Amino acid sequence: MPAKVVTAGNVHDSDVLRQTIAVKDTVSVIPNNTSRVRKYFFDKHLYGHHYLIECYFSELKQFRSVAARYKKTAGNDLEAGGDAT
Repeated sequence: MPAKVVTAGNVHDSDVLRQTIAVKDTVSVIPNNTSRVRKYFFDKHLYGHHYLIECYFSELKQFRSVAARYKKTAGNDLEAGGDAT
């Protein structure tokens, strides 16, 4: 399924990336780099969703690390219990 909107941070702001996105009939939501001479319009409302998605994936990564840590300690507890019997 092709994307309809591509969001990125201002560090990814380049003419080549914007042209590549435009060729694929996709809307680019990339804030302008402060050093850019030619300013492009971007939808600030859609860029707000970019922030929400970044936070969501960050929380998923944190939860995954907690789950991996729990699994590791649970495995150690089982091994220790098996040695005692």
